[in-house]
Amino acid sequence: MTNTSSRNNKESLLRLLAIAGLIGIIIIIAWLSVRIVQVTPSAFSSLASMVEGLQQYGEATVDNIEEEVEDAFTISPTIDEVTFGKEATLALGTNAPEGTFTFNYECTENITVIAVSETGGRELTCNTTYNLDDANLDLRFESITNGTTSLPYTVAFFETGATEALTTADGTITIAPNTSNEPVGEVAGESTAEPVEEVATEPPAVTQPETEIIYQIPISNPNGFVDLAATYIGVGTQSDVLQPTLEQDDEGVFYFSVRNVGTKTSGDWNFTASLPGGQTFISDKQAPLKPNERATLALTVTTDDDSSHTFRVVVETDEDRNETNNQFSQRVTLTR
Repeated sequence: MTNTSSRNNKESLLRLLAIAGLIGIIIIIAWLSVRIVQVTPSAFSSLASMVEGLQQYGEATVDNIEEEVEDAFTISPTIDEVTFGKEATLALGTNAPEGTFTFNYECTENITVIAVSETGGRELTCNTTYNLDDANLDLRFESITNGTTSLPYTVAFFETGATEALTTADGTITIAPNTSNEPVGEVAGESTAEPVEEVATEPPAVTQPETEIIYQIPISNPNGFVDLAATYIGVGTQSDVLQPTLEQDDEGVFYFSVRNVGTKTSGDWNFTASLPGGQTFISDKQAPLKPNERATLALTVTTDDDSSHTFRVVVETDEDRNETNNQFSQRVTLTR
């Protein structure tokens, strides 16, 4: 009897301890839940603040870099208005890295642009990109008219070895009439025309082509590529005056250019040109062209009694990567 009572008492005590332990566990879980709810919003708020701070830092860093690049170099042409016959300096920019400035102006009727240097003046052809020796270009503008004229132009800067411009700028120069008695038009004592060297060739009416360099020549890249491009310039007379047509049964001049638009100096090259009267001119080997070097060629031709002629030029050289621009065809009207 005594053993049975003692066993019942132990079982009752164990039940009470189990119930008390269960209640304690429930209390602990409830307390932890309350603490987690209290801490979680603060943690998410801190994380959001940290992300926002990193984003603002990144934006500030990018802005600083852009400002430094902009402050480091910009193109800022300085000519707004000039007078015909007067010299003006086109200052292109400051703090330029290693590289080359370029200049190009749109064709404008009755306007001649002269690049002035210590050795004299040189006429610049419209719609032709010229590489400059430095950031200043001394110009003089000539005209046969007395009105005010606007001349649109584009300047750019290429870093050394780059094929795309680092920065470009478009501008317009207003050229006012010359109200003084100083001569305007032809430049006294200067001539931009190159003498034509006559040689005994077949047919007799064709002269040996003459090379004229107008570009600053960069260094050839031995691992680069050669790409000669032939371009039609126009037809005209022996006085270097371009005109839209040629006279029938007369003499004229056919102008075109060959330029190395690649990055490596070419080998020797030659060209074939179809001339009026069924003549075909095959040139001798021409000197290699360095990158960006251009040869301007003039062929004296004798026209026939046809109403038109299509001039076709094909340039041949070794290692040319792109042969699609090695040739061109241009139809020219022959008038009486």
